[in-house]
Amino acid sequence: MPLVSDSAAHEARELDDDRGTALLQWTFASVATAPGEARSRAASVLAGSPQLDTVLVLVSELVTNAVLHTSHGAELRIFGADDTIRVEVEDRATGIPESPPTVGAHGGFGLRIVAAMATRWGTAPAARGKVMWFEVDGAAAP
Repeated sequence: MPLVSDSAAHEARELDDDRGTALLQWTFASVATAPGEARSRAASVLAGSPQLDTVLVLVSELVTNAVLHTSHGAELRIFGADDTIRVEVEDRATGIPESPPTVGAHGGFGLRIVAAMATRWGTAPAARGKVMWFEVDGAAAP
């Protein structure tokens, strides 16, 4: 799968590790347009994936959560390994959501969607906050 641009290619190559080949690294502000931009960027690097729609729904959920629950912006990272796509959203919020999330008046539905649609998902502490991630198998582009 191709990288989005020469500058993105340089940044993404630095991310290669056991998560697979880095396909996208994008830092975004906590603004209402971020989820749409994230879907667009993800679609550009995952074109042809049989699981594109699933990945885009889940990208939208994680980026929306970062926008709603943080004010410092966040970073979207997408990796590909064999037939698995891994997506990470790292933000500066330190609270780790419960699993499974409690649905209530203030949310919880998005992570239930992630749990239902992703092959695997989870959270992990990060140096300056947390990482929310998911993986979808059967997602390699033909």
